[in-house]
Amino acid sequence: MNRAVFIERLRGKIRRHLNRRKRPSSPTLQVVTYRGARFLVWANEDVGWRLTTEKTYEPAELEILRQHVHPGDVCFDIGANIGIFTVLLAGWAPDGHVHAFEPIEHSASVLRLNLELNGIANATLHTSVLSDREGDVTFAVAKDGAYSSLRHTGRKSQKEVRTVASTRIDTFVASIGRSPDVMKIDVEGAELPVLQGAAGLLRSGQRPRAVLAEAHEPTCRPYGYTPADLVAFMKGMGYQAQAILPDGHVAEWPRPGALADILFVPAQN
Repeated sequence: MNRAVFIERLRGKIRRHLNRRKRPSSPTLQVVTYRGARFLVWANEDVGWRLTTEKTYEPAELEILRQHVHPGDVCFDIGANIGIFTVLLAGWAPDGHVHAFEPIEHSASVLRLNLELNGIANATLHTSVLSDREGDVTFAVAKDGAYSSLRHTGRKSQKEVRTVASTRIDTFVASIGRSPDVMKIDVEGAELPVLQGAAGLLRSGQRPRAVLAEAHEPTCRPYGYTPADLVAFMKGMGYQAQAILPDGHVAEWPRPGALADILFVPAQN
């Protein structure tokens, strides 16, 4: 068991048990310190409330990703929300750059502030979405920003539907002239369309060494695929799937008790 992940999870459980505060019912901003960084969070939303009360957020996923990031890497944080992964990735790759994608201004505005709060200069926020198509697309905005996606998944109440600009990873990579070394994708079920828009990159000699993608069956369902379909697609691109365990280790996918996120690494020939 990864000791650091175990301790963080244990402390989070204790804090959750001892917490007696009432969750805010209206938009409330609060500053929280996590993993040596400071984050402005929406304390009324799930991500912010968890950080506020438990001082933890996806420790196993973060620890696994940290092991794959090198100082000079280019990283993509797709579905960046308020920028937790963005800020930490920027710290792990001080000589590289992070491209964060977050189309909802409610979350993107806080992400910008978190970059300033931590003095992050090696990250760029993009308010377009990444998918398998180019041009304007409709986007379902949830009342809790982290649950917004190209389709309404039903996990949280829908606030509104907006039109946002979409591009493909292959197109974006061509525009910046540099392939990502590491990608994190958490887009509430749109993970497969995002990866389908990266088929050229994934087949290339400059493909990422690690792709962390959420594969949560309830959010995949509205898009008409299953986690197994996502794994099959990535296998066709030459990647192998690793299940992430709550203790911060990986195992062959599928694995009972594994987290929803899957780590994809190039298959060994």
